[in-house]
Amino acid sequence: MRLPSGWWDGILNGQRGWFPSNYVSTPQIQQPAQVTEPTEEQALPNHWGKKKTDDGRVYYYNVVTDETRWNLDEPVEKRPIRPRPEPAIEHRLEYTWEGFSKFIISRINHLQWVTNQNLKDKYVSCSSDVVEAIRLMLIATGTVSAESPVFTSHHILKMYHHQILGSLSRMVLSAKTASGLWPPPDAGSVLEQTISEVLLSTRNFIRVSDSQHLKIVMQHQKPENDSHSEATVGHAREVLNELTVTMTSIDRLIGSLDFSPKVDGDNIITKSIITTVRGIVSEVGDFLCLVDELPMLTPIESLDVDFKMNRLSLYNSISGLVMATRNATAKIPPRDAVEQLSKSTEQIEKSVKALFVCAKLYAAEEEEREQQTLHEYIESNTPDGKAPRRVLSMNFAEQGITAELQKKLSVADDVPHSAGATPMEDFVYRKPERRGDPTTFQRRPSIQTQERRISGDKPRLHMVYQKRPSITTSSSLSPISATFMHSPGVESFLGSDYTPDEIIFTADGQVKGATMRGLVEKLTMHDGVDPNFTTQFLITYRSFSNSSDLFDLLKQRFMIPPPGGLTIEELLIWEEKKQKPVRLRTFNVFKLWIENYIQQEDLPIIEAVRDFTAGPMAEQMEKVAQHLLRVIDRRLEAGLNGSINRMVVTSNKDVPQPIVPRSFPKKIKLLDLDPLEVARQITLMESGLFQKLQAPEFLDKAWSTTDQHTVAPNVKMMISRSNQITGWVAHTILSETDVKRRSKILLYFITVAEKCRELNNYNTLMTILAAFNSSPIHRLKKTWDLVPQKIMSGLDNLKDLMNSIKNFNSYRNALRHSNPPCVPFLGCYLTDLTFLEDANPHRLKEDPKMINFAKMAKIAEVIREVQQFQQASYQLKTVAEIESWLLKELYISPDESVLYDTSLQLEPRDGTILKGRPLNPEEDLRRILEGSGFV
Repeated sequence: MRLPSGWWDGILNGQRGWFPSNYVSTPQIQQPAQVTEPTEEQALPNHWGKKKTDDGRVYYYNVVTDETRWNLDEPVEKRPIRPRPEPAIEHRLEYTWEGFSKFIISRINHLQWVTNQNLKDKYVSCSSDVVEAIRLMLIATGTVSAESPVFTSHHILKMYHHQILGSLSRMVLSAKTASGLWPPPDAGSVLEQTISEVLLSTRNFIRVSDSQHLKIVMQHQKPENDSHSEATVGHAREVLNELTVTMTSIDRLIGSLDFSPKVDGDNIITKSIITTVRGIVSEVGDFLCLVDELPMLTPIESLDVDFKMNRLSLYNSISGLVMATRNATAKIPPRDAVEQLSKSTEQIEKSVKALFVCAKLYAAEEEEREQQTLHEYIESNTPDGKAPRRVLSMNFAEQGITAELQKKLSVADDVPHSAGATPMEDFVYRKPERRGDPTTFQRRPSIQTQERRISGDKPRLHMVYQKRPSITTSSSLSPISATFMHSPGVESFLGSDYTPDEIIFTADGQVKGATMRGLVEKLTMHDGVDPNFTTQFLITYRSFSNSSDLFDLLKQRFMIPPPGGLTIEELLIWEEKKQKPVRLRTFNVFKLWIENYIQQEDLPIIEAVRDFTAGPMAEQMEKVAQHLLRVIDRRLEAGLNGSINRMVVTSNKDVPQPIVPRSFPKKIKLLDLDPLEVARQITLMESGLFQKLQAPEFLDKAWSTTDQHTVAPNVKMMISRSNQITGWVAHTILSETDVKRRSKILLYFITVAEKCRELNNYNTLMTILAAFNSSPIHRLKKTWDLVPQKIMSGLDNLKDLMNSIKNFNSYRNALRHSNPPCVPFLGCYLTDLTFLEDANPHRLKEDPKMINFAKMAKIAEVIREVQQFQQASYQLKTVAEIESWLLKELYISPDESVLYDTSLQLEPRDGTILKGRPLNPEEDLRRILEGSGFV
């Protein structure tokens, strides 16, 4: 204690007294060191997360390796996996105590083997087998209930009965926990312990029952399957396993790529690269399809952004790989072709791993949400807090499980519900009604599940999540398919006409796959319309069908007959609420089809549509038919290619005057023309070709087929024009023998490229940059050295803009913010479409009769972007003299190999420069041979 005067009351050498302050110091008490764990505010190491067990113990997990630890500094010693043959399972049940013993113990032994081999994906299903086997034994002995009369005369059995229920509850919980994505480090050991408890309690029960001659009554029961658990835990684990295998295959293919320089005249390496890249693209496509099969039934905001970004990154990476492969396998590849190919493969590996981590996080979050949802239901729907009957024992893991298991064991297919049982309001068990229809659980809105509508505002529809079949079973339904049931109170004759076998939806209500009939019926729904779906279908239908089949189905749809057995009142309701809307939707589809998507080869179909419109349609809806006939006449007058309603937007700006010489000389020279005007005239020529592109030319990679000039003439023409411009730029630069004049021409074309950028002509900008990056021009070091640094800096900016890294990310951002008119880089669209075609099958793998419409929707979005930029035209004047001169120059560009030889003559490899003397191929060849030792 310190007095105000400064003296201290303290102890010195064991004696207490008062001491002046200059003799006193405050002792420093050293606190014992404490082991602290990372708090939420402290950042965990990369790829590590933190979770808690049911009893509150903290542990850590690694999202990449799936390792779990109690302490970040001390790895947990892995349980040894002892190789053992898989034990046989007794499938035949004899209703004797020995028979029950073999039947149950064989399943317990199999669960022990699965646990020992660390087969996490089988924990839940094998635990369910054990529960089912014991359930059959208890039913056969009449000991399902703890209050069974059997226990009044066999008191010791009641104790063993209680032990069985308790050990089963702990085993179910342990299996559920251990099968999770990142279980606690001791989850496997705990599961093994609970299995031993079940085995011991079951043996004791059977031993005592047999010794006391407990009677067994033969029961005819059908095993109940915990289908919902399999649909979530089992399928998610199966998908993650498949993703791991696919990711390993991608790594193996990337590792097998040959990055050695390509030898002239030897196509072996080129073919090997192309084959390997095709394999990588195919595997990445499978990887993305598998990701779509994860049970992501509810959005997770914390993961959604990362998931979408990683998915987009993978799309960009694969497109970048395709572009790098194209450069690496060119006849004369760029100098950095191998480096680009290597970087693109590295980016794919990173993107695949990042997306895989997101997929695992999604699966873990969905599992936790599912458990929480079921707990909320149990707490809110039962007065005593006990679980209702038929609740999914493998799908929750908290208190009340013993009571839940008691009730589950009491359920038999031919045993009526007890009067006091709580009905299962929110999860309704339905048995399969048709071949291949899996067991489903209908989730109603009280479990935070929103009602989803197919379209429109009429009947609401409840989503039914199906049991997910095995990925490897091709004959099963889609793993992420969803069927729809009408809500109670909606007349059945007003329902949808398609069946679950004809259409499959994703979790967000979009069409994943369907038959042609299912697509047309979705196209003409009576209770709503989806304009986006309609556009996607009409753009892409030629990829999986033809105009004749589409006309037949639309005709049948318009003439929809009423269902049988309707009363007069019901028939009137059906005609008003279904038949009439369906016919109007069908008319609208006819109208859109004829106005915007009919092609020259569809002339016979137009005539058939006219006959149908003037006949059966006019008899049913005269005014509608008259309107459609006028549309047909307009279509025939305007021609059958393109859209008769395409709106071409023109700018309000004044048309700039062309920059031309006062008088054109007989022979126009490039340097006599203003670079801006050359850029304008090329832009007008490119824009004219771009405006002619038709949607069918982008389907099925038509531009790369043998009959490309027939099925994709405009795309082929634009590709040829781009190649011509690239060749013209290179040829013009190489035609000048003097290095100073050659650098001046190079500077001129850099200026033209900059003007094309100002005009939003990205296609010509890319073709000019391609000429600069080609081997004949890129190697002209002395010529490039004469270009001013300021100009080179501007050129570098243009190259950065059109760089293919991250799938042209910079270019795509610039295009997104560009005001029309615009000529996009066509090669970017063709690369996107190539990836979509190669990485996604036309038909669903799980059901080949289903068209993969999710793929068609993505293709349609690419084509719609092209059409968007076709709606604006340039307000520029054509200068006939410059245009004709440009066309003449473009058609005389020589082959790239000739250009390369010319480049070698101008700037030989030994560093000398030919200054103004005429080219002498024979002299140059002799000099090269002498340098190589051949002469």
